[in-house]
Amino acid sequence: MGFFGLTGKSPKRSKKAGNDAMLTNTTYNPTVNMTLSSIIQGETAGLTEDEVLSIPAVEAAMELITSSIGQLDIKLYSRRENGDLNEIIEDPRLTLLNREANENLAGYDFKRKIARDVLLYGASKSYIKRKGNKIDGIYPLDTKDLTIQTYSHDGYSKYGIVTLNNQSGSFDFYDDLLFSVLRDSDDGITGRGIIKNNEKTLRLALNHQNYETNLMDNGVMPTSVLETDSKVSNDTVSKLRQDWHSLYSGAKSVGKTLILEQGLKFKSITMDPNSLDLTNGKKSVLADIARMFNIPESMINSAANKYDSNEANNLYFMQYCLSPILVSIESAANNTLLLENEKDKGFEFKFDTSSLIKSTSKERVETAINEFNAGIITNVEARRITGNSVRDDIPEHLSLTTGSVLLDISTKELINPNTGETMTTGEAGIKEEPKESVDTNTDEKEVVNNDTAQENGDSNVTHSATPE
Repeated sequence: MGFFGLTGKSPKRSKKAGNDAMLTNTTYNPTVNMTLSSIIQGETAGLTEDEVLSIPAVEAAMELITSSIGQLDIKLYSRRENGDLNEIIEDPRLTLLNREANENLAGYDFKRKIARDVLLYGASKSYIKRKGNKIDGIYPLDTKDLTIQTYSHDGYSKYGIVTLNNQSGSFDFYDDLLFSVLRDSDDGITGRGIIKNNEKTLRLALNHQNYETNLMDNGVMPTSVLETDSKVSNDTVSKLRQDWHSLYSGAKSVGKTLILEQGLKFKSITMDPNSLDLTNGKKSVLADIARMFNIPESMINSAANKYDSNEANNLYFMQYCLSPILVSIESAANNTLLLENEKDKGFEFKFDTSSLIKSTSKERVETAINEFNAGIITNVEARRITGNSVRDDIPEHLSLTTGSVLLDISTKELINPNTGETMTTGEAGIKEEPKESVDTNTDEKEVVNNDTAQENGDSNVTHSATPE
């Protein structure tokens, strides 16, 4: 393990041998790498976060995903010898992840920040403030202000140096000491988000949005001409253009009556929004953005509901959109927040997603009844599932049935779970174990005649004598 530097200088690392080769130099701020020559040559900088989030569908999708992740609690489990998970209720790391990441940031906002940076940039880095084995706080770094350099000293293993540049100065960190969550990563240090992977689709959405805005600003008719048979001077043309724009352009001027002078004729070019197919173009952009985030299109476009079911939409949203991000956050927590001996014991952080897929009241009641009747949950647990209070005077029961028995594989005993009766099996058939009973009449006992039992076809069954 290395250490981080906060002096603004290049940090030293014990495993760094000589002049290690720099493999990549990733800067997430798209304007940093723009040079004067590239600007002169007409090259455009990458999209910024503000530009991407100015697209309503993108902003809606981001809000939906980040808020869903932010509200989910992270739980800590240990693993028993039989493989079952045992939940650990009290642990200060759970407080950091779910309640208060640091003195300024709530756990909800911390998880939202991680999800936001992962989606946009493909990487989220957070500094872990430690005192020995104790963690005092987790501080997310703004990905747009990061530069990440990857190095290798042996040709195959890699390590990263993360540099944060903001108004406070320049600060260097070793990547393996940070809480690092990645998306679409090839090296485990840097990642790629929608800004890089989907730049063309995002630019198309921006251009479509800007075109609609200009269309509304310039009037109902996208293009039109004024004709005259006489020659018009440049000054007259300039003044006419200004007057026309001030009187008839913009959405507020829709419906105004045109007044033409000096033989002017108005002629429109039939390129209205319908003929330009803007409506279908907008639908196509919404569908592309939904695929970009792996969310059901109906979540950002009410006119599209592929599954015609909220439950199916929520399941798709959980499996294909949220789950990959949740697993990445869990991996980062397990890698950086657990001690080595805890990892050896099978400790792990996991999101509780039970509150995400919410069913209707009727569905919850039906599920609780079915699970109770099947003997999976108790009556008290069923009341909790349906949202009913549990009083102290209600006894807790588990529903069982005498219609089936349990077979002990090792002893070959049949056990009736309800009555507690045990029967043994063997080559001679099934034998019922005798019950202990109080003999109130020792003089008279009824013994079953074996001959009679054989006549009834029960030669393999022996009954113990019982008092009348």
